[in-house]
Amino acid sequence: MKKSKFRLMALMTALLLTLTSCSRESSLAPAETLPPPSAPYAAPTDDTGLDYERDVALYLPAKNGQTMLCFWRTAALRYDQPPAEAVLQLLLQEEGDGSAVPLKDYGSVSLAQGSAVTTAGRVCTVNLSSAALQMGIHELYMVCLSIATTLCALPDVRFVNILVAGNPVAMDVQNLLPLGALSSAEGENLVTRWEQLVAQRTGAGGIAAQTPLSSAAVLYFPLKSGSGITCEVRQLSFDGQNAQQLVYGLLDALSAGANDAANVPDMPDLRTMLLMAPEVTTLSSGRQSAAINLVPDALQRISSAGIDPVCFFAAQTMTLTSYIPSLEQVVYRVGDSALTSLYSTIHGTIVLPGGMMTRMNFGGLLTDEAVCYLSNGEKLRQGRLNLPASEACSPRALLTAVLATEGFPAGLMEDDVLGLAIADDTVLVNFSAHMADAIRASRLNQRMMAYQLTGALVQRYPVRRVRFFFDGEAKNTLDGDVMWAGEFLMDYVLCE
Repeated sequence: MKKSKFRLMALMTALLLTLTSCSRESSLAPAETLPPPSAPYAAPTDDTGLDYERDVALYLPAKNGQTMLCFWRTAALRYDQPPAEAVLQLLLQEEGDGSAVPLKDYGSVSLAQGSAVTTAGRVCTVNLSSAALQMGIHELYMVCLSIATTLCALPDVRFVNILVAGNPVAMDVQNLLPLGALSSAEGENLVTRWEQLVAQRTGAGGIAAQTPLSSAAVLYFPLKSGSGITCEVRQLSFDGQNAQQLVYGLLDALSAGANDAANVPDMPDLRTMLLMAPEVTTLSSGRQSAAINLVPDALQRISSAGIDPVCFFAAQTMTLTSYIPSLEQVVYRVGDSALTSLYSTIHGTIVLPGGMMTRMNFGGLLTDEAVCYLSNGEKLRQGRLNLPASEACSPRALLTAVLATEGFPAGLMEDDVLGLAIADDTVLVNFSAHMADAIRASRLNQRMMAYQLTGALVQRYPVRRVRFFFDGEAKNTLDGDVMWAGEFLMDYVLCE
């Protein structure tokens, strides 16, 4: 799918907001403000002013194997790119000070080709190269904990899901015990954490189906708009560890619906859509394939639930292939026929030879959430919108989505954002002359527009202020009552 298509999806999704209270998680006190006199900032003509440096915490296991040790380093980052991959590259190169074990000492650790690091729903998914499979299980676990602890120190990450060569990994030689989604090990005893994991293994002579399991898993859900999928992490319990039980447990968790993710429809009972029990088989490559046979009217049930079929199968496939060890693909049948293609009005037709679906089919559908403000003409209400995960950090993508919400003139697009920069605690935004003309002609509430834009930016970035330019100039007014030439602090008095 083309990038422009994803942007269109984001704009459509921006119209479907989950409204919440107008609260803010920062310590900034709400204040009604007027734009102060102009400051010596130039209007940005492109996005080169989004570079910045930040001290980041890198965690390596101590040589005594007891704890994670922290090493502070300076990372070169950009506000329009997720920081996780740049920070992870620093971690892979970190030597420590002699008191810790560098990751390279455990074995060959590198990122897989392509989009190896993705952040969405406060979950960072990391795809390591196949060389990681040459490490022992304990060594691999220490590497994964180091990665998870480092990335969880970033503001937008709470869990890390690690794949190797695109597949989930097992923490036992029987390929039964999932690694699951990892949280930070900062301040924890690493020996204790390892022992807690090992205690869940199926012992020698034991029966996997009778060995209970509890761990965190990433669950993916379709969006109400049909524009993509979102995700969250949930602690799950399974009666046993054979692959079929894991499939059932994950389907049950999806059926229960989302706990935290926004803009998600009510989910149907997925068990009732199964024609027969799921089967998981081992391929000649050593990886696994799941066969899911659905009832003949499954597609009608999905449509009746108001769920886009592409997003439905994307969410289910991504969930299963994020958790079950070595699961590479899911093969779907509807009735007695393979599901060889999917069609939706948003995504068109996707061809699926033999009904086989993998993560590669759907990675581009993943979205992340951003806070925005919706205007009713007099007050603002806070909500969440979904942006493509690859663009969720971008202030350009955020502003483009906000411009598509209620309260702005129709027809505003990404091209109306000429340049962006962040200087000190201020976002500088240079809009087009076309946007200025559209605002003048619209007769819409300009104050609401200004604070919708300001609110989205100060919620997303470590700033307090926003300055607007139009075609490179600070305009005093646009034939309205707003002094656009000054700087704006978020006016929480406008919130309901």
